Amino acid sequence: MNSSTPVWASFFTDEEYEAFLEEVEAEMIRRDLDFEVEEGVVLVVLPGGSETSFGLLNLAQLCNQLERERWREAVQSHFDSMLVARADSEDLEEQSFEAVRSLLKLRVYPLEYLDYESLELLWKPISEGMIGVLVYDLPMSVATVHPSHVERWGMDLESLFELALLNVQAFDPVETQRLVIEDGTLLDLLIGETFFAATHVLLLDEYFGCGEYGALVSVPNRHLVIHHDIKDLSVVQALRTMSIVARHRFLEGPGSVSPHLYWMVPKGGAGDMLRLPIEQDGEGSWEFTPPERFVEEVLNRLAESSS
Repeated sequence: MNSSTPVWASFFTDEEYEAFLEEVEAEMIRRDLDFEVEEGVVLVVLPGGSETSFGLLNLAQLCNQLERERWREAVQSHFDSMLVARADSEDLEEQSFEAVRSLLKLRVYPLEYLDYESLELLWKPISEGMIGVLVYDLPMSVATVHPSHVERWGMDLESLFELALLNVQAFDPVETQRLVIEDGTLLDLLIGETFFAATHVLLLDEYFGCGEYGALVSVPNRHLVIHHDIKDLSVVQALRTMSIVARHRFLEGPGSVSPHLYWMVPKGGAGDMLRLPIEQDGEGSWEFTPPERFVEEVLNRLAESSS
């Protein structure tokens, strides 16, 4: 039987997915909002006639981790936060740069975040499939910075990105942990409860340094960065193990960012990352097609040093 549940919500059964949509639709009706549910988003007409869209993946992941009787409360709370974030962003429109500079932060999102047509974002690429977005970190919400705000400040955008990263470093600390997998693979983790733990992928050098061959890196969700220092040919097993862990944590969420692995290039800095294409079929089979640069600078050199 073919499933009616879309891939982005594959952690749900068909019955659970329908129940989830019913809760979302009931919440929109309760708020007396005109809406339309599309693939992974709900399009909403707000009071006053303005339109916006809210992604459903994070909410679906949250509900998947809760008992069914708690879904309604979770849905209400989620849209409370989303609507507050929008209102808060509008309230900030007339604020000076000095009034908001401590609120500016860089948040990591999947590239697909740009598909929300109603959003006007200030962003920079991090690596294939990941972007950093300039946001306000408010007491009750996170709101994106509108381009008109920056135009009014007359500030250089790259300087704002640098400030936003420094604010994350100063105000959103993460915990470091080491995970030893049964096959012997060592994974170093950066874990944080805030929405900005994933941003620390841009600060990896300060936590783990970067060895001669670089490192494997993954940012599966907003609360987690995974790092593996490449030292020898055990990296081949680490690729497989880490890809399984990363994919699981990506699907689990909340705040999914990327299921992929990246190679942090040695001496390139934490922002210099190359995606490593790994395909999994969910049944234990996998296929790795390494980029030529990774073969030449890592695999071939490791093979030579071990012979």
